[in-house]
Amino acid sequence: MNHYVAACLLILISLGSILPGFPILMILQNYFPELPVFYTIDSLVMYFVQASIIMFLGFLSMCLYSDIACPLAIKGYVFIFSRIYILLEDLESWFSNGFVTPEDSIRIFEKSGVSVNYTISSLIKLYGSRHPFRRIPDLTSSDSEDVPGPSEKSGKMDGAFGLKKFESKVEEDKSQFVYLDFPLFNVDNEKGDERITGKAVIDEMEKLKKLFPIKRWTQQYSQYFFFLDRRKHGDKEKLTICRLCNYTPFSAPLFFLHFFNDSHIKQLSEHQLSRESFDFWIRHFEECGKCEIQKSDVLSVPTATVSPITAAPSLPRKEEKPVVQKISEVKKVPETPKAVVKPETNNPRVPLLDRLATAVRCDQKVFVKSFRQIAESLTHSGREAAKNKSVDWKCEYCGLIKLTTELEAFNHIISQKHKEKMKFTAPANDFKFWFDWVGKMNAENAPQPTPVVQQPPEVKKVPEISKPPAPTISEVPANSPRVPMLDWMPANETSVSKDQFNKILDHCAEVFRKDRKRIEAGKMLVLYSDCSICSSRTRKVRPSNMQDALLHIVKDEHRKNMKYQSCLSDLLYWKNWVETFEAPPKPVKQKPPSPPPPAPRVDRMTFQYSRKPITKEEKREPFRRPANSPRIPLLDVPQNQASMMPQREFETRYHTIRMELENRTSCLETDKSILCFCFHCHGVRQMTSVYEVMQHVFDGIHDKRIRFNANRSDFDYYDNLIKKMPLRSTNPLPTTKDPEVPFKKSPAVSVVKPVPKVEATPSERPQVKTLNKSNDPRIPLLDVPQNQSMLVSQTKFKERHKAIILQMKSRNNCPELNQKVTCVCHHCPGAVQLTTMIEVLRHVFSNGDHAKNIRFSAIQSDFDYYDNLLKKCLLISTTTPAKTSEQVPAAVKRSPVVSVVNPVRKPDTFSSNQLVPETLPTTTRTDCSLPLFRKIDLHLDESICHGPTNTQIDLLRRWKFKDNATDLCYVPNNLYCGFCNANMIGWTILEVANHAFSVSHIYAMLKSCNCLHSSEFDWWITHLSKMSYLTHPSLSELPMKCHLGGLQTSYKGDRYTGGLVLCEICESNYIFVEFHYFTPGELQIIDNVDKLKIQLESRYILNMFGGCAYCEQWFLTGMESVQHFTSWEHFSKIREKHPVNKHPVNMLLRRLELLQKDQEATKTR
Repeated sequence: MNHYVAACLLILISLGSILPGFPILMILQNYFPELPVFYTIDSLVMYFVQASIIMFLGFLSMCLYSDIACPLAIKGYVFIFSRIYILLEDLESWFSNGFVTPEDSIRIFEKSGVSVNYTISSLIKLYGSRHPFRRIPDLTSSDSEDVPGPSEKSGKMDGAFGLKKFESKVEEDKSQFVYLDFPLFNVDNEKGDERITGKAVIDEMEKLKKLFPIKRWTQQYSQYFFFLDRRKHGDKEKLTICRLCNYTPFSAPLFFLHFFNDSHIKQLSEHQLSRESFDFWIRHFEECGKCEIQKSDVLSVPTATVSPITAAPSLPRKEEKPVVQKISEVKKVPETPKAVVKPETNNPRVPLLDRLATAVRCDQKVFVKSFRQIAESLTHSGREAAKNKSVDWKCEYCGLIKLTTELEAFNHIISQKHKEKMKFTAPANDFKFWFDWVGKMNAENAPQPTPVVQQPPEVKKVPEISKPPAPTISEVPANSPRVPMLDWMPANETSVSKDQFNKILDHCAEVFRKDRKRIEAGKMLVLYSDCSICSSRTRKVRPSNMQDALLHIVKDEHRKNMKYQSCLSDLLYWKNWVETFEAPPKPVKQKPPSPPPPAPRVDRMTFQYSRKPITKEEKREPFRRPANSPRIPLLDVPQNQASMMPQREFETRYHTIRMELENRTSCLETDKSILCFCFHCHGVRQMTSVYEVMQHVFDGIHDKRIRFNANRSDFDYYDNLIKKMPLRSTNPLPTTKDPEVPFKKSPAVSVVKPVPKVEATPSERPQVKTLNKSNDPRIPLLDVPQNQSMLVSQTKFKERHKAIILQMKSRNNCPELNQKVTCVCHHCPGAVQLTTMIEVLRHVFSNGDHAKNIRFSAIQSDFDYYDNLLKKCLLISTTTPAKTSEQVPAAVKRSPVVSVVNPVRKPDTFSSNQLVPETLPTTTRTDCSLPLFRKIDLHLDESICHGPTNTQIDLLRRWKFKDNATDLCYVPNNLYCGFCNANMIGWTILEVANHAFSVSHIYAMLKSCNCLHSSEFDWWITHLSKMSYLTHPSLSELPMKCHLGGLQTSYKGDRYTGGLVLCEICESNYIFVEFHYFTPGELQIIDNVDKLKIQLESRYILNMFGGCAYCEQWFLTGMESVQHFTSWEHFSKIREKHPVNKHPVNMLLRRLELLQKDQEATKTR
């Protein structure tokens, strides 16, 4: 408004200068009548009117020009278009309406008086088409002399300091800048509930100004705040921007100069800001303050001599780093300024623990494979040797974690956390150090001699030896034999010509190129020998295996170092090795063997190491992996790597034989005695029978140890053995009249019915090796069941074991528990003698030692026996808690554990009729009436569901007790599950809820034709969320809500219509077809599924395949369900109960056919 006031003042001054002239003219006319007529009153009035019109036009023009002239003084710059001063808003309006085109020119005046000409098209390219005229001033200079210009661009650090940057691109298709938002520079992205404004913001900014550690800007701070500098990002440039002031600092010094500017702070005080934004800069200022070390102190660091690490004498030294880099690596500085941390020097670098700036790095595939080989190579003896090696190492990747032993360092580098810190990449040469270290540790405690791998065509019987030699991984001792072509030739040998030297080595290289697959098996032959020709005092060249040695020998550099001189025997050694290594033997015509002389029968055969004499050439051949001689199929890796079968075929045949073995018993062929060892699994395991070898080979772990390396003939060998083994008998043994077994004292009622022995002819009776003795008659859970095919799972065993223990605490003693028995526990140490049933109960259910000794082997009827026995005992009389208006009582503290009542021995004069009185009172059991525990026969108006939702299962898994509430138990009136026959007294609220949502409980409810309602599941979730002593998980991490269903199986007559766990309706003419294994086409369908499509179809998949009653699992995502229902572990669980039905498998495969990857997308990948 100032320019309008100036215009009005100008008019007043003009009128003030004109109006006084009228009286003067009138006086002159009166006194001087001879004046011209022009100076009359009328003419003067006309003159005044004309002057007023001229002044009014001048006023309008002045107003027009003042609209631009004043912003020139206020804003610092103006726009001139077509020689016209124009406002920014008007220019933008003209551009949007088409009056201004991109080909037009424009001039911008700045405050300093400098004007710059632009074409509008260039402004659009710089700032986008939305606001091309809002030019950001190029404020690259500063009034402060202490602030230098922008520093050099620092290297990019992924996720530096955990900073969350919000990128705002202005017209990405046309603009060449990418703007970054930081806290307190953009108030639109404020996070957090605690907000401040006004004076509180100004006070917080003053605190930040005091905490700001930088007094004078140095290169060190530029390196720390590198993310504030302007830097290149592809074809565009990244720079920070202040959205409040529309200002873009191009360096960190200019950023903080504007950050603490008064105008910027005033702008901040007008908005509501979160305290998290201030905490962000406080953390950075404190971290930057720790690195504030004086340059003089760093330069005066004394060089301390550090003794070399004994375990790594050949470690390379760290490169000397400049002072600035040393300053940036200081982690912690004492609070006292004088006590400055002095960085150590001359420390040897430990591979995979210390960083190496300049090195050839491996990719992720090589990284993971090398770590897996290192972790699997260290044996038990090697770990014991490394445990005694003391070191003082620190991991630079994981924040200088201190490591005191070599075993601790080894366990640290193979940990997942360390691999993530390394970002799954490392210098390629670092792994060689740890491979050598593993070989050294394994060889320290391993006895000699080293076995040589042999592969005879058949397993032959040899006499038994007293003690087998222990396997070792060899190491070259100090006086090791010379390795051809890696050591200089002997002095008494004659060198060949240069042409013959190159000809033989070229032949070796050519054979390797043609038959590379066969020779790649040389990686398994570890070599511990340096190349004395190419090694120097500071640089050791050490091939790690035979293949690396061959590739090193044929190099031109190695030939030059040898000066093309070598003896003929050394060259022929490598020529013969390349041509014959792992090559199939040539067929040799043999004469028909003469009948061998009769030999005495050998009842026991052993696998021993080869005693074949070693020739001179074989001494030069490096060390082989230990193996049995003759070779055991699948227990040892075959030597001929060319005939290996694919991994997919290996897994199919392996799982087929493994499942068949579970349904077979031993026979004469598998009971043969042998002596062999497994050199691939942890520890050297000794086996003494073929059946024991089969159990070890097909245990589900050994196949991964041998890395799925086998020939088809290996599986054919075990297929023939499986056919000779009889099937396990699933029918009950024929009952006969039990003979009366009198006791020593008075006759008493026996605990269990004796199992009669079935007589069989010698030809029909298999010679089964008895591993453990058993009582006669068998005592449930004290002896292992004879029928191993009906064993319950380990999870079910623990669940029922715990339920009976809790039931014992709530029962009094009764006459049934005082019955006298005579039995012995053959599984626990010391052969424990037991004389009463109460002693049997205490021994079987006192702790978990007996359960571990019997390896959790039990059948369902074993637990039912003790359950029925305890039901005959009276409940302990307890005071009933007062009923409240709440549906569920609150939790109380758990009382001390009540021990099992002491047994009361009966006098010997008691008869069997007096053990159980006729007037014995019986107790009635009342089931739990909580939701999901009560039986509902009628359908309610509420919605019926097949099971819980995946979000409810996820919440239930993540709910935990707080630290001060671990001893709380849940005590409503009747905690007895009628569906599962489980006593839940003493359980916590989470244990009761987990049982209510468990697959076994829901499956039991569905089997009893009970309806499931979603309101019952919701009641538990709501009830748990109200518990103050539970930690509530975050709701933001829950998966997409889907109902889990498919827990029903059906059985019709003698045909199973189940298999996969899902609800299905079978037609009347349905024919059962058993499923055995997937075909190659079906495997391709499973491997080619699109995870994104499965995620979109999760609602349908989880509704049909949401849970598995056989494996007792719920699945949260569709991909988890597909992976489970196509796994061999799932099918083996089904086969424990009945054959697998092919019909539901086909249903799943038909659904997966619709969820395949697109062919075009697959080709592009």
